[in-house]
Amino acid sequence: MLDLKSNSIGDAGGKIFYDIIPAVQPEPETLSWIKYLDLSDNAIGDDGVLNITNCLASRRRFVGAVERVSFERNDISDDGARRALNRIHKLERLIEKPVCVELAANPRLSSGFLALFAIDGNAP
Repeated sequence: MLDLKSNSIGDAGGKIFYDIIPAVQPEPETLSWIKYLDLSDNAIGDDGVLNITNCLASRRRFVGAVERVSFERNDISDDGARRALNRIHKLERLIEKPVCVELAANPRLSSGFLALFAIDGNAP
């Protein structure tokens, strides 16, 4: 688990996350221990979530072991969530396994969007 919750990452931090992943690891297996990436409660908006999910989808050899990503309690809209989920779907096709994405408690997400994906804010 890589627990980065409540660190005020924001959208700027999402860009840094995208930029730094290749720099921190010379060997493809270095970050393979990350099964769960917790980015909840970080004021991440649409731009930040897109940078982070782009990183996961395009640098899958670095974080190919990721099974679950939490973006709960951030500032993601329906459009940002839809675009981020498209990128996660790209990652799933590459690594040939599902990735759980937690989006509950984002105040800009509509109840219709959450219902469409059967996202339960009370799920574990």
